[in-house]
Amino acid sequence: MQYQHADPSSRRNEVWSLVVYISGACRGNGTSESRASYGVYFGPGSPHNASGLLPSTVEQSRARGVIEALATALSSIRAIQQNDSQVVYIKVATDSSYLVGVMTWAIEDWIKDNGIGSNGQAVAHYNELKTLHGLLDGMEHDINQLMYIQFWHVDRCMNGDANALANAALDAAPVGPD
Repeated sequence: MQYQHADPSSRRNEVWSLVVYISGACRGNGTSESRASYGVYFGPGSPHNASGLLPSTVEQSRARGVIEALATALSSIRAIQQNDSQVVYIKVATDSSYLVGVMTWAIEDWIKDNGIGSNGQAVAHYNELKTLHGLLDGMEHDINQLMYIQFWHVDRCMNGDANALANAALDAAPVGPD
């Protein structure tokens, strides 16, 4: 199942829709001192807004941070829909063209090729992305709850609240190894 890549310029408030903004952040990217985080923003004061640092045992990069943000958002979406089954249209907005491209175009080919990309190399974060794809597929095909999921690639300025949450997690992080 490939998930639709929505055009953010076509946004409109739909009955039964939910928009969640997600972001990853990384400081010192590409160095041994790098530290990454994620931010998930549902709206002002939402109890589902979340942020945190990536465990030190995983790659510390912005791409890995946005993957963690998606995993966190999907967990909250499942909880929201269990309490409000009228939420049908889910929009996942992010400024990560990487994540939108992976989840809307590349992942199914990668799964067919057992995690090998078109360049013949192993795909970074393949296991996490494959797991998220399976979760999304299960959410859309749950016979008990109707759900349609779209990914929106938005400008960074439209994703400020999720970015702020991700950066706040980094600001609050203790200095040095955890």
